Amino acid sequence: MLLKLDRAATQPLSVSPPKWSPKQRQYGRLHQLKKHVFARGSVRSGKSKSMIHGWNRHMHNWFGGYDHMLAAIDYKAANAIYMDYLEESCWQMGIKMSGHETTHLEIPARRGPPNRIWVFGGRAKEAAARALGYTFQTEMFGEVVNHNPHFVANSFDRASLPNAHILADYNPLAPTHWFKLGYEDGIVIENEDGTEGMVQPHLTIHLLEDNPVNTPQYIAETKGRYRNQPAEYARKILGQWAAIAGLVYAMVLQPAEHAIAGPRDFRNVTRRPEREPDYLALGVDYGERGTTAAGKIGFWKDLNRYWLYDEWHHEGKSDGYRTDIQQAQDIADWAKSGRRPDDVFVDATAKGLITQLRKRMRGVRPLQFDLVPSVKVLQTLFEELLCLIDPQCRWTLAELGNYEWDDNTRYKDRIKLGQADHHMDTMRLGFLGGLIRRARSHQHQQMIQSTVRIGP
Repeated sequence: MLLKLDRAATQPLSVSPPKWSPKQRQYGRLHQLKKHVFARGSVRSGKSKSMIHGWNRHMHNWFGGYDHMLAAIDYKAANAIYMDYLEESCWQMGIKMSGHETTHLEIPARRGPPNRIWVFGGRAKEAAARALGYTFQTEMFGEVVNHNPHFVANSFDRASLPNAHILADYNPLAPTHWFKLGYEDGIVIENEDGTEGMVQPHLTIHLLEDNPVNTPQYIAETKGRYRNQPAEYARKILGQWAAIAGLVYAMVLQPAEHAIAGPRDFRNVTRRPEREPDYLALGVDYGERGTTAAGKIGFWKDLNRYWLYDEWHHEGKSDGYRTDIQQAQDIADWAKSGRRPDDVFVDATAKGLITQLRKRMRGVRPLQFDLVPSVKVLQTLFEELLCLIDPQCRWTLAELGNYEWDDNTRYKDRIKLGQADHHMDTMRLGFLGGLIRRARSHQHQQMIQSTVRIGP
């Protein structure tokens, strides 16, 4: 039930640390802020702890008997950080939280029955489906930029009650990140007249200096740690979205200056046409126990352009192990929506998956490429604006903004090892395979065929 409180119950934060900064103090007045409250900033800026405490006070004072969400990257992070902050907040308020280290907590309300808090691991795929079973009064996302984007989208839709609030804290990454493009820059809505509108969140940027517990010595030492790393300094000290210096596909992040670009697009990131493509290829990169990724690449003949416009993602570590048969069926089911693919280009080393896909789909072709030469070919295609990416491809854009060359001078032209690259491989498989099959330029076909080999 929604409670009507006296003025004393809605005062700003006044507990540990002894002195809160103005930016931290605002979360004690959530009822005065917008529905979407985002805290972006540097490491150790105090955004998470103050936001958790403000959220807890808000639930305790204003609601009783409602469902609320607490989402961290996984349950381990939820227990190690956010639930500890929540337990400390309850102790400071003189109330007792029950159910620590479970997926269901209860916290007493000022009046009425206890509030129920459901804990989610935001990286796991099943979390997106689980979220659909609830209607939440408030939602708190910790390090939201590392969550599954489908989980975040589903969860935002479930905060549908009057006076609902969605809170999120995060350290920024690359400027192509899906959370920046789809949420921080504005949340797209449909107006009553059917036109497209935009809702701006309440955004606060926290710095090291905004956390009163940080000493001048600690601030100086932390800044010095990242002094010679410009991108990391921008992200972890200044709280800014920043691209790293050695990006493989840096041209994609240039400002959009062509006629088909939208107001918030990058040079090669813009919406696909609404109609179905004239040709459709799938690219599939395989990970037996890691990540398997797939993407739809369409060709629009009148525009003479290829778009990566849809993607599929399975992360073995968080989503659970899937056999080749299961993954092939999942990919085939996903591919059924919309136009049937003309070609399916699969990592040639995934022989078991190729066998299973051929039982379910037509046009499955193993494809091998020489990594660095194929990357340079795709760079050229991006430069020529022949290949584009739809903003809805969130996994791809998140990887693209961190995909870098090896900065070790002993290895000339080598991609940095150990980085997330599954959708980068999917993108190459689909674009280069599709261009070999349908390129209108003989020059393009010759250039690509020198680096890519399609099997029978």
